[in-house]
This record gives sequence, C-alpha cells and structure tokens, in this order.
Amino acid sequence: MTEPFDLQRFAQMIGESPERIPASAQALLSEYALHYEIITGSERENCFLDALHKMQADLRVSGKHRQGDWEQGWSENLERFIESEGDPTALTPRYLQSHQIDRCQGNYIRSDIPYFQVKFYDVFRRFVFESYLSESRSVYEFGCGTGYNLTILAQLFPDKNLIGLDWAQASVRLINEIAKTHNYRLSGQAFDMFAPNPDLVCDQETAVITFNSMEQLGTNFKTFVDYLRQQKPQICVHAEPLLELYDESQLFDYLGASYHRYRGYLEGFVPYMQSLAEAGEIEIIKLQRIPFGNQFHEGYSLLVWKPIA
Repeated sequence: MTEPFDLQRFAQMIGESPERIPASAQALLSEYALHYEIITGSERENCFLDALHKMQADLRVSGKHRQGDWEQGWSENLERFIESEGDPTALTPRYLQSHQIDRCQGNYIRSDIPYFQVKFYDVFRRFVFESYLSESRSVYEFGCGTGYNLTILAQLFPDKNLIGLDWAQASVRLINEIAKTHNYRLSGQAFDMFAPNPDLVCDQETAVITFNSMEQLGTNFKTFVDYLRQQKPQICVHAEPLLELYDESQLFDYLGASYHRYRGYLEGFVPYMQSLAEAGEIEIIKLQRIPFGNQFHEGYSLLVWKPIA
C-alpha cells in the first residue's frame, strides 16, 4: 500500500504548519505527486542487516584526507555538464541513485518514482531558501560541490550575488562554468573549511549556507564556526546530518547514529552551538530534526542561527 508524500506530511516532517510552506515548494510538491511504500516484515529486517553489514565494510571515513575523492567526483560532474551543454540534471551528485531504499519518519521506504530522494530535496531546498534567504543580498555556500543548490538559488533569486566555495578546484571550475553557461550572478572560489581564509569577508547582508558539507568536518568544526562568528553574516543555515538529534533508545535511530559515527560525520556541533546560544553569543532560530535520508542515516536536519553583535 502506498503512502502519499503530501503537503501535510512534508510540513509535519520539517516542523512547520502547511501555510508556512512557500508557494513554490507547494507547487513542486503537487507537481511531483510523491508517494512511497513502507517496507515491512522480513524485508525490513533485511534493511537492518544491510546497515550492520555496511558498517563492517571498508567505507570511506570523512576528513581532510578525502579532498582527492571530491576532486575526482566533481570532475566527473564537470565533464557531464559540459558534454550536456549545460543540462542542470548533470549536476546531481552520482551518489544519489535513481531507485534506492530511503528512510522516512522511522520507516524504511521505497518508491517507484525515480530519484525520490532528489525530488524531496528539491522541495526541501525551496522551503529553506525562501524561508531564510529572501532578505539577504548575497548567499555564500560553503562546500558547494556541483553547484546544484546554487543553480536553484539563481533561479529563485536572480538579483542576489551568489558565491560557491569549495576546497576542490573541480568544483570551482564547475561553478564558474554554470555561471557562464546560464548567465547567473554566480562565481566560484576555493575555500577550505578545515583552514578558513580570513580574507574572505562576509557582511551583515550575507547569508551562509552549508548542505551536507560540514558533515565532512567530523569533530573539527569549531575553527569554521568561529570564522563565521567573526564574520557576522546575517544568517547561517546548515542542513546536515546532526548526530545528537537521534533517539538512540530506538533501534532504527541507533543504527542511523552508529552509521553516522562509523563514517566520521559531524559530531558535537549541536551541543556546541547550544552552548554558544546559552552564553548569549548566537541566537538559534531553528533546530529541527528532518527524519528523512538514505537507507543508512538522515542527512538534512536543520540548524539555523545568527551571530549576536
């Protein structure tokens, strides 16, 4: 039996009322007509086993040593983008598969809709961008990868200055290729979140975003956060795997958290930001678990904050 992924469900997942979902996100959700099937019985048990087996495999762990991997991955997207003569679908990272098992609100799910997770992400990004970035003059995306977030931003906000920052030179080249091909107000620059360049200056009309990029910092996130605090942008929006939002008393969440730790993803970020808020140094605008992701963990939880001058 299929379950509809409608406006009510989407709003519930992101902790908002349906009327607070921007019109563009609602329209896209209606256009996609998303639905899925909850996996049950022995097949659900097999999903648990798959997660356990995955954590016994030789998986790549996040960190500084992986820069070459991202260089190679974004080079492949750059080649595809050029060969396609600027087709935006060429920007979808290759680790996102057409058909795969996902996780949603405590269940493993599958859908016959190709790229179900990507379509969820399309709706989610429009919610985030229109809800938090509309008043900013510029948007800086740190760890911008293929630029597929910036492409949507350029379409939603053609008058904003958009800067894509990444430690991979292939990403920088790809961002500038996107800008040239589609005549966007967009540029790419090199930036290493492990060693932030203080000469890159944000201002109080700038929004900062990270989407599945701070996850690579593991426990080494404080230098980047301190850089952002010193820059004092208007707002910072992070859509990342947030370890501390799992309920590890539940098997489903325990496996997600275990996989998160196994991959060396972001850890300690939530309590660190909460301690800064308690000290009156930042204001947390939204902290929300988004109970959705691939089969192994949740990747889109939100932490939105701004520095206090």
